[in-house]
Amino acid sequence: MTTFELLHGGKVIRAEIEEVPNQEAIARVDGSLLRVRYLGREENTLHFSIDGKTLTVEYVDESPGKMILEVSGERLEFYTGSGISRPEAKSTELVLKSPLPGRVIDVKVSVGQRVKTGDPLLVMESMKMETIIRADRTSVVSNISVQKGEFVKKGQVLITFE
Repeated sequence: MTTFELLHGGKVIRAEIEEVPNQEAIARVDGSLLRVRYLGREENTLHFSIDGKTLTVEYVDESPGKMILEVSGERLEFYTGSGISRPEAKSTELVLKSPLPGRVIDVKVSVGQRVKTGDPLLVMESMKMETIIRADRTSVVSNISVQKGEFVKKGQVLITFE
């Protein structure tokens, strides 16, 4: 079962998803049960059926720990537990971990570079979809642990910040 939170209209919505056979899932959203079926995709647009009603979801942008989707014309921010986190050692450095498995398409920063919130850090490809990983705070890049063309696992350290 996968659990995540959506921020919509200033309200946090908790969702739990359990996959079942035939590209279907059971979702519990704020206590309500929904039957979700994946219908297909076109580039950055996914099509679902939720309790028999068709829903189109467009992927807008992603940064560490946050994904922005547009659902039927409404913008939703999706927060995950991945992204910027403190390493276990007693260090003040911050690390960016890969939010998904995939291939590094481009590294947009260099060691010593100061980045601001929203600046692109790297571009990744996963399941034929490109994802721009953006800075979620102002910081300075102290180490880049990956290079263009490298395949990475979800949770692997990509960049370290001062």
